Amino acid sequence: MQDITPQKEAVEELRMSEEKYSQLFHSTRDAILIRSLNGNTLDANQSAVDLFGYTRDELLSIKLTKIADKETIQQIVEAINVQGWTRIEATLRRKNGETFIADVSSNFVDIGKEKVIQTVISDITERKQAENNLKRSEENYKALAESSVHGIAILQDDRIVYSNQAYADMMGCTIDEILNLEVKHMSNFIHTEDVVILREAYSRFLEGSETSTHQQFRIIRRDGTCRWINSHFAVIQYDGEDAIQIVQVDNTDRIESEKKIEESRNRAEFFLDLMSHDLSNINQAVYGIFDILLLDTGLTNRTKELIQEGLYQMIRSNRLIKNVQKFKKIEDSPPELTPTNPLAALTKATDRVQKDLPYKELNLKTKIEPELLEVMADEYLTDAFYAVLHNAMRFDPEPSVDVDISMVMSEDKSRIRIDIADHGTGIPDQTKGLLFGRVSLLSSGHLGTGVGLTLLNRIISHYGGKIVVENRVPGDYSQGARFIIEIPAVPIDSARYG
Repeated sequence: MQDITPQKEAVEELRMSEEKYSQLFHSTRDAILIRSLNGNTLDANQSAVDLFGYTRDELLSIKLTKIADKETIQQIVEAINVQGWTRIEATLRRKNGETFIADVSSNFVDIGKEKVIQTVISDITERKQAENNLKRSEENYKALAESSVHGIAILQDDRIVYSNQAYADMMGCTIDEILNLEVKHMSNFIHTEDVVILREAYSRFLEGSETSTHQQFRIIRRDGTCRWINSHFAVIQYDGEDAIQIVQVDNTDRIESEKKIEESRNRAEFFLDLMSHDLSNINQAVYGIFDILLLDTGLTNRTKELIQEGLYQMIRSNRLIKNVQKFKKIEDSPPELTPTNPLAALTKATDRVQKDLPYKELNLKTKIEPELLEVMADEYLTDAFYAVLHNAMRFDPEPSVDVDISMVMSEDKSRIRIDIADHGTGIPDQTKGLLFGRVSLLSSGHLGTGVGLTLLNRIISHYGGKIVVENRVPGDYSQGARFIIEIPAVPIDSARYG
């Protein structure tokens, strides 16, 4: 008898193989079409039905031109006939006419005793859209980088894989020279005093303790010049992989300008302190000489008047020096604001003005709201009131100077409004906008050479208040000026009534 065991085993193996193929055919998420060598579609799995929108029977009966262009079909057939397989990306059509991008893989397979063509189709539309978006993003990035005035470089696998022209220019190299550098050789461009700090920062960045970092350091360009660089490191995706992006800004001009400004400020402060001290001593000496001259009983009245004028100018000079010193102190280290009685500050200012201008009489007409709240201010509130009152006294030709003052609370009791109106020659409208700047308008006769009103504006601004200048009589500046000052009041829950 003939032993048919091997034949049975072969048949069983074939059956099991066909079952496995059938399971794969029906369970895979990819669409599969089985076609005969003469071009007829023999089978289609459920994924193909879902992908194209045809029923299985329709897929078996329609022509391939319903789902693919003739050129695509011809390309697949020719490739299979030459090499037995092919894989392409093609645009296919669904039953509803909608197109999609597909990965199409075709090859010969044996099913039973028949050789057929198996075509596996995957919808890759979303993937292609993502790739196109990434490509556009990279193109946009490159366009922006190429046109940027900031130096941009990308490090990947210990090499510089991208450099724009600005980065190369900062380093004093060509782009090709930059791209031929290994990352470890970049330290050759770093100033020796900055190498250690920069390496430590870069190491922390690589270890992941910092996702991005800013560093300012010096580089030595290829031509030997030193430049200050502000650099930012960040992790980005480049060509689908992690990379490090460097964005550099040349801050040399800014740093040198700041250094020059600081040097100028230091010189100015030195000369200010020197002049303040020396001028005060000189003024005191001249003041003493004038006092001695006044003791001479043989002086004419005219001579006495001139000496008195000289004494007044000495007072003005000393006051100017003090104002400049106060202005500097407010700018450098302003005092802490505390609850301050505005009426008490006004009284002190009145006494000082009258003492400085003894040949004139200051007549105040006040209207003070009862239970006036204190304001958040400091010791310089007296100087603010002094500046306004002194201005009124100086520019009023009368020996007796009238000044109207009112202090009232705002409706919500958050601010105090202080009106100070004089009856002098007034301030022209074209001058009001320049009043609080350090400007000499000697020709107008309304603004002197000191810094009193500039100091006034700085003081009130420090309090969070504001100051406005109007005509005392609307429409007629020649009838005097009105200074309107508003200062935040002490909150009611913590206020003390004065």
